[in-house]
Parts: sequence; structure tokens; C-alpha cells
Amino acid sequence: MSKLTNLPLRAVVTDLILSVTTFLLLFSFRKFDFDGGHEGYLLTTAIAQADGYQIYKEYFSLYGSILPWTQSLVISVSRFGSAINLRILDSLIIALIFFLILNLRRFISPKKQGVHRILILSAITWILLAYFFNGMSQHPWSSTIALAMQLVIVNLLFWMLTLQQSKRIMYLPIFVIGGLLSILPFTRLNVGIATLISTYLILFTFSKSNRSYHFARARILAVNIIGIALFILHFVLNGLISVLFEQSILIPRRVFTSSWMVGPENWNAIPVITRYFFMSLPLVVIVILLVYILNRKIHLIATNMAKYVSVISAILLGIFMAVFLHVAQRGFWLYQRLIVFVMVFGITISVLLIVRHMMKIFTKVNTSNEIAHVQLVVLAFFGLSGIVQIYPTHDPRHIWWGLPLLILLVPLALDLPKSLPKISLGTTAYATTILVLAGAVFALGAQESLSSRRVSIDFDSPFKGMEVTPEKYIKLKSEFLFLKEHLEPNSSVYFQCGVDETHWLATFDGRYHSKSPWFVDLSFYPGHPKPQYPTKVGDQLIICGDSNRQSKVALELGFAMIAKSKYLAIAELKVKS
Repeated sequence: MSKLTNLPLRAVVTDLILSVTTFLLLFSFRKFDFDGGHEGYLLTTAIAQADGYQIYKEYFSLYGSILPWTQSLVISVSRFGSAINLRILDSLIIALIFFLILNLRRFISPKKQGVHRILILSAITWILLAYFFNGMSQHPWSSTIALAMQLVIVNLLFWMLTLQQSKRIMYLPIFVIGGLLSILPFTRLNVGIATLISTYLILFTFSKSNRSYHFARARILAVNIIGIALFILHFVLNGLISVLFEQSILIPRRVFTSSWMVGPENWNAIPVITRYFFMSLPLVVIVILLVYILNRKIHLIATNMAKYVSVISAILLGIFMAVFLHVAQRGFWLYQRLIVFVMVFGITISVLLIVRHMMKIFTKVNTSNEIAHVQLVVLAFFGLSGIVQIYPTHDPRHIWWGLPLLILLVPLALDLPKSLPKISLGTTAYATTILVLAGAVFALGAQESLSSRRVSIDFDSPFKGMEVTPEKYIKLKSEFLFLKEHLEPNSSVYFQCGVDETHWLATFDGRYHSKSPWFVDLSFYPGHPKPQYPTKVGDQLIICGDSNRQSKVALELGFAMIAKSKYLAIAELKVKS
């Protein structure tokens, strides 16, 4: 039996200091490298929502409704510089996730101080592996919101599942878990569905005899059903259910399962993910064997001195790798392989734990009193639920968003079931080595990012204050000034853009200017619909691309050119089509 641990004041203060430090670290990178494609899309949907336009009907949303609804609140504070504000919101959510990971210590026996330390190290490792410290710009995506919801549910499940003998009905976790399970599918669809399945597999496969547990389980299901029904009712009443289904499910499915994606975009996910596993599994097996030997067989060296030696060795290894990779300029090479290795290790352990759990269920072995087993299985289910987002977009961003529970699970799986108060030698060596390697790639990535030459955006746009390369600054300012000259503040036009980083153009001045819900043309993806173009004389169209493309598009669509620049053109429909 396990009870909720009241952490000492020093531990609570430590958690808060670490979480605030995490936010400040992220905050210091908030201005670097605006991405006019991904971030431009987020800005446009958030601004359109803040302007009162209806999701799916008046602006398209391929990533759910919760993200633009949430981000529009930030947009309402300030239109100029709102890209930075969205990143600040994202950084706050990441700091909250970090705190929620640390809070899991409350559900682990205070006697297991070694496990508590490993949990802190794992949370720090996840932060150091963040993609925006390693050559990519920060994307305030729906994945971080979904991850925060997952961590809240995990904390509440730990609370519920550890209070085995309690006769109290726990209304707070019932309504919060049920409510968040209702919101998650509309936040990040694949993560939401996987989390729904995982939660109910956990709740219905751990057999508990007390009535309060059965009451809580039934009420969570009821709250969840009511919550999803309310969402669906909202979309039905507003005539959005068909376009929601089209934009959030059918279009992504058609795009990412297209054979075209085997080409230059390399989004043919299954072969790439399979290659990840074949690349990492041999090393995973070797590490498991080494940790097992150090933990179980070499009793003579499992002393505090041996642990200090392993920690010092890991630090020296990290320093050596950092120096070597800096000289060889291969920091991103290590980053890619490290994050894939940690992912594969976590998935492997998760699958083994779930198979073990299911075998106990089928053999009717009662697991309800094995609190450590309960906690590990919860982390395994939720870790897999988060990492499902690597299909089909298997880039470092999506891996990192789905990684924290898998990073946490591995060392806990190696040591949590044991009754020893101290962490074992092998587990200490593994966790420290991963942390130090993460620190090495962080140092290299951060150094390169901080030393890059950038120019601050000084014109009144949603991304004012961002710092970009001089070349990108010239392009962004040219596009901004062209639109500023030819579009009135309250005008609405059509956009024939989508190639390159042009997703922000429809909200260049902080207001939504697109007449069509498709403010970018993504029809070069097979299965993606073409934007609706005007048939009314006098309607105007913004065309992106070089001069040849501008003339070609205008001619094909029957528009007469009004003005053009190096990057953009504006044309008008003179004759009704």
C-alpha cells in the first residue's frame, strides 16, 4: 500500500526553482528564427479566431480546434509581436510539464530518495534535448498542450490508484480526468485517441474491490462521454461536423499516405521508423544487459564510491563528446541519434511492461496491490500514447514532444519495483550518461544558435521583435511592405500561396485578410483540396513566387496583374469566369 507523500518544503521549493529556471531558459530563446510556414500557420489561425472568424468554415485547421481557441486569447493581448507571445505561452506550458513530472515524486515512497533524484535527472534530460536548442525554431504546437493534459491525468491516476483502501469518493480527479479526456481528441487527435484507450485499459484492467474506486471509474467514463458529446453538439449546431472531419482526419490521411510522400519530403513513415528501431535496438539490448549486470550481479562494487566513479566517468565522457563533436561539427548528428535511441529504449521498455501486465491479467494474477507495477504500467501506456505522433511526421520535434514519459520510464522501470532505498549502480550510470550526453548536445546547439548572426524585425507585424537571418529579414520586409501598400486594413482578398514560408501573409498586419478558408494553397500535396477562387469581378488575388510563377498563375486563373514585386504580385478579376 502506498500513500501520498508530503514532500518537504525544501523539495517543493527545489521543484519551483527548477521549473522557473526551465521557463527562463526557454524564454531566452524566444526570439530566434521565425518560421513563416509552421509558425505562420499558427499565427494566421490564432488571429483569424481572435478576429471572430469561424474555425473550419472561414479558416482551415488541420490540427484541431483547441490550439487556435487557446492561442487567440494571447493574440487578443497584442497583435504586434504576437509570435513571441505564442512562444512565451508555449514555454510556460513546457515549464508546467516539467513541474508535473517532478510532482510525480509525491507518489513514490519518500524512502526511495535515489528514485526521486533519477526522476529529476530524467526531467532535466528531456529539457536539454529540446529541438529548439538544436538548430530548429520553436513551434508552439498543439502537442505541448496535449502533453500537459496527459501529465495532469497521470498525476491524478497515480493519486487514485495509490489510495487503495480509501473509502472517499474523489470528485476532483473524476471531473478533471473525464474533462481532459474529452478535450484531448480535439487538441491532438492521434494522441487524444491513444490516451483515451490507454486510460480505460488502465482503469479496467486493475481490479480493485473497494466501491469508491468503481464509482470513480464509472463517473470518469460518464464525464468523458458527456464532454465529447458537448463538443460534437457544438460542431453540429454550427454546421461544422463535416468540415471538421474533412480537415482533421481525411485530408491528413490522404496527404500522408500518398505515394508522392516517398519523394523529396521523405514522409514515408513506416520504413523510416522501422530503420530507427533496427538502428537502435542492438544498442538498447546491450545497455539493458550492462545495467542488469551492474544492478544484479556485481554486488561488490555497488557502493557509493562506485556510483561517484560512474557519475564522474559519464561527465568526462560528455566533455570528451562535446569537444570532439565541436571540432568535427557533428553536434546535430549526435542529437538525432541520441533522441532516437532514447525513444526506442522507452518504447521497448513500455511494450515489455504492457505485455507483462496483460499476461498477469490473462493468468488472473492480482496486480492491484503492486503499486510500483501500477505506476510503471501507467507511464508505459501514456508514454506510448504520446509517441504515436511520430507517425507520420517523424522529425525531431514530434519525437521530443512525445518523449518525456519514455525518458522517465526507463530508469524507473530498472529500479522502482525494488525495495532498496538507494538507486542501483547500473541505473545511476545509465541515467547520468544520458543526461550528460544531452547536456553536450545542448551546449553545442545553444552555442551555435547564440552565435548566429541575426537581425531584429522592426516593422509592425505579428512577428515584430523576432530575430532572423539578414536574408530572411529582407524577404519578410519586402513581402510586408508590398501587402501594406496594396491592401487596405479591412480588405479581404484571396491568396495563391503555400510554397516556401508564406503561411503568414493573410495576417501580415495582425488582421485576417483571406476571403477563402484556405489562406494557403497546399494542393501540391496529393489529396489536399485546391482553394476556392473568386468568380466575382473586382476580386483580388495575392500570388506568391517569382515573376514567372506570378504571370503563369494569373494567366491560368484569368486575372489581370495590378502590381508585382520580387516575391509577390496582386491581380484582379476583370471578367467574370
